Amino acid sequence: NTTIMNQTLQFTTHFSKKFDHWNTNVKVSYLYEDFNTNFSSMYGTSFSAPGNKNWKAISGDIQTNSLDQTVRAENIFGIAQLDYRSKYLFDVMYRYDGSSKFGEEARWQPYYRISGGWRITEDFDIPGFQELKIRAAYGTSGQRPGFAAQYETYTISSGGNFSKANFGNKNLEPSTTKETEVALNASFLKRFDLEVSYSISNTEDIFLQKSLPAYQGWNTQWANAGAMESEVYEASLNSRIIKSENFSWNSTITFDRVRSKITNLDVPPKLVGPEAQESDAFYLREGETFGIIYGEEFLTSLEQLPSDKNPDNYTVNADGYVIQKGTEGTRLEEPLKLRDKNGNPKQVQIGNTNPDFNIGFSNTFNYKGFTVYTLIDWKQGGDVYNRTRQWLYRDHRAGAVDQAGKAPNAKKTYDYYSNLYNVNKITSEFVEDASYVKIREAAIYYNFDLPKSIIKQIKIGIIGRNLFTFTGYSGYDPEVAMPEYADSGVPGSSYYKMDAYSYPNHSSISASLTLKF
Repeated sequence: NTTIMNQTLQFTTHFSKKFDHWNTNVKVSYLYEDFNTNFSSMYGTSFSAPGNKNWKAISGDIQTNSLDQTVRAENIFGIAQLDYRSKYLFDVMYRYDGSSKFGEEARWQPYYRISGGWRITEDFDIPGFQELKIRAAYGTSGQRPGFAAQYETYTISSGGNFSKANFGNKNLEPSTTKETEVALNASFLKRFDLEVSYSISNTEDIFLQKSLPAYQGWNTQWANAGAMESEVYEASLNSRIIKSENFSWNSTITFDRVRSKITNLDVPPKLVGPEAQESDAFYLREGETFGIIYGEEFLTSLEQLPSDKNPDNYTVNADGYVIQKGTEGTRLEEPLKLRDKNGNPKQVQIGNTNPDFNIGFSNTFNYKGFTVYTLIDWKQGGDVYNRTRQWLYRDHRAGAVDQAGKAPNAKKTYDYYSNLYNVNKITSEFVEDASYVKIREAAIYYNFDLPKSIIKQIKIGIIGRNLFTFTGYSGYDPEVAMPEYADSGVPGSSYYKMDAYSYPNHSSISASLTLKF
């Protein structure tokens, strides 16, 4: 049983006036939000009287769960926009936020933004350019902590017994992001619109759950304990390629590249990962680029052998791994791992989930009453950890385990794949390039104009989404991600590029009908 009640109250006032060549627009607003969630559930199996759906008839264990949560927030904000002859543009915003999610000693927080722009073509006539504008902005924003972070929490076991879990932090502040952006907009040759931007943001006071000494009686506490820097490059180009009385063709290309680095960490470095068995493969540590995969690495070259190993006793097998000579194709065949000076497998960088870039390519064609739209996405680079394939190696169900059709010198035993499985440890064998090209969407529409009817226009269409994927990835879909553990606390890291029986993006074909009266 779930009940959700959201209440919102907002007051807004506007002021606009022109003073000589100055245009002003001011907006002031107050917003109050109240969100209440009430949830309860009961689960049981093994009814003593089959067909009698009564809780008293359950002979097995009964599991119960409940939640009662209220979140309140208030904010007051003002925005002032000012321009001189539509040439020089200025914008200022100030916001004062209060939230019940903030710690008791940090209930209210201020945020602001200031930006400016110059429409160069309003001052200078540049041949071929209809618009050329540069702009810059600096601002701050905040992220709220989890509901229970400021409170003491307990773990309740069967029989009603409970133990201390998380020690509340009444001084917990929202994490704050400070961002600087510079950009250029250009319209030229009466055919092209270009936008290029670069932004750098620094997020401070990131929420991290730190371990507490055992003598305190509590296991963990949420704290403002980290900082991260992110760089974003973005560009888009819109082209009106053809425009005639009966036919037009518009095309848009978008580009982006993102990198994030941990710049400060006030807790001991640790591995984090998604909610899958033993999948902590991403380091939280100062100076680390987030998204790097760490694990054990199988040797792929004789040059990687340690100095105490004679290269003459080893060879590279058909899969590209270093093995002991004479063991290929036998139960003794086992790829060698990179090891430290103590002989233990080393934890090293084995992959990077950050793509080199993402590109989107969309086209819109219009011919009389027909409209055709296509969207193609291209992701270049960026790895995925294929946990699904690793588990299939464990169960000897992966396609590679089938030796039919393989050359005699390339055939392997079950034990070989069990060694690659590596008892569920994060391993270089299962890091795969997740580059892809996808036909994200394709649609065709037709408009019927009926000017003399009650219905002025009828628009029908067929839309297909996620129609085809071109990739070298061995799984179902390279565009996969899994949610994080609740204690990772890193903005933007909500999902990790790991495939652990992840459900692929489904293809769909739908029809639409639009009536305009």
